[in-house]
Amino acid sequence: MHARPIATTVLALTASLSAAQASDSIFEVMKTIEGTWEGALTYRDFSSNERVSIPHERTIHVGPNGQYALHENAYTDPGYQVFGAQMMQITKNAIIIGGTTGNSIEVERFSIEDASQGDDGWRAEAIGEGTDNGKPATIRLNLLIAENALIIEREVKAETDDDFLFRNEIRLERKGAAQ
Repeated sequence: MHARPIATTVLALTASLSAAQASDSIFEVMKTIEGTWEGALTYRDFSSNERVSIPHERTIHVGPNGQYALHENAYTDPGYQVFGAQMMQITKNAIIIGGTTGNSIEVERFSIEDASQGDDGWRAEAIGEGTDNGKPATIRLNLLIAENALIIEREVKAETDDDFLFRNEIRLERKGAAQ
């Protein structure tokens, strides 16, 4: 596999469902996220340990049969505009996150601990190993996909931590009618 250097962040999410939940159901959920979204990216600032929120916009294009979705996003980090592209892809057993850091691509693998469809939307919790602020950490992702809400929360637990700590959250609302 050849990787081209890119200046955007790539996020590939692959969700896992229990055997009792057919893959087709999550593909149907994925189809519902097509459209334009806006809201906030909130993150824990390393220097102050305080939460900082900045405006976040995202346009999502869903592939055939809902098996993947391309996310284009933009936000203004203090001092500069950031543009990114993310890919969300579904399989039966993992969430895989790949992102660029300069000219390299970093990949993290997550296992779904819980996934369910409820009145408020489709929720999943996934656990994986990775790094946070340059140190090894266990990472927990909480995902909600609903008709007019999309939330991706990331929590981290370093080797010295007793519990998970908030790292960042993307909280979006649909802009305009669902497509």
